[in-house]
Amino acid sequence: MPKQVIPESTVRQVAEDIAQENTVFRDAYRNIAIPDRTGSTFDIPVPEDTLGEPIEREPGAEFDYGREEYQAKTLERTEYASGSRITEEELADSSFALLEDHVDRHAQKMAEKLDSAAFEVLNQAAPAANQVGSDNGDDLTFDDAIDGLEALESREGGYEGDTLFVGTDAKNGIIRDLADRGTDLGDQTVTSAGIVANYAGVDIAFSNNGLLTNNDAILVDTEFFGYEGEWAGVSTDQKDDFDTNSTKLQIFWKGDWVATQPEAAVRIRG
Repeated sequence: MPKQVIPESTVRQVAEDIAQENTVFRDAYRNIAIPDRTGSTFDIPVPEDTLGEPIEREPGAEFDYGREEYQAKTLERTEYASGSRITEEELADSSFALLEDHVDRHAQKMAEKLDSAAFEVLNQAAPAANQVGSDNGDDLTFDDAIDGLEALESREGGYEGDTLFVGTDAKNGIIRDLADRGTDLGDQTVTSAGIVANYAGVDIAFSNNGLLTNNDAILVDTEFFGYEGEWAGVSTDQKDDFDTNSTKLQIFWKGDWVATQPEAAVRIRG
């Protein structure tokens, strides 16, 4: 059987595509480009909204010069990586594309890891102590989501929740609720992760990674919540190890997440 070879550009593109297609919680963040040759940290200035409002001014009068104050929020570069070794004997004996399968599996695990890491920042920003909703053990309903919308709107800054992140329990409950409201979504069985619907201007984003439990959901104003910074996107390397007569695969990503305005997220419990 001929040796299994994948061009490095193909490996990199496949890994990057899979990692980008399997994001849910990473969508809570805006992306920011980290300049080349940046060190291990990158500061994002967050205005404290101390700049004065415009006032009426008489012609020739002096300007009232104010000043905005900023608080720095820091992204800290973290590398996530994994690898595997496949012997030439295994590649030769395999009846299917073993190398491609390893790439797919590495990329899927990387996607899950990055989404989990992004969730941890979001989870800390929306603690159970500040949750809203009915919290009666019943299904999550859109009325609970409205409680979240009202909570965000009442906070200083007047946030507008645009994405509701749900796990399996909350997703099933809200689908039943939307079915009762006569929406088309209620007739569908949604099993894949990602945006499953938009109702009343709110995207409903489903994650099946088991991180959101207890009928919980998190509502986010993604325009203000935070940033994902990438020092290096999902990258791969493929090397021949002549000492062990094997092929080595590596995959890695470098970046971080920061909640610049954590008050733009609220936990909801049905």
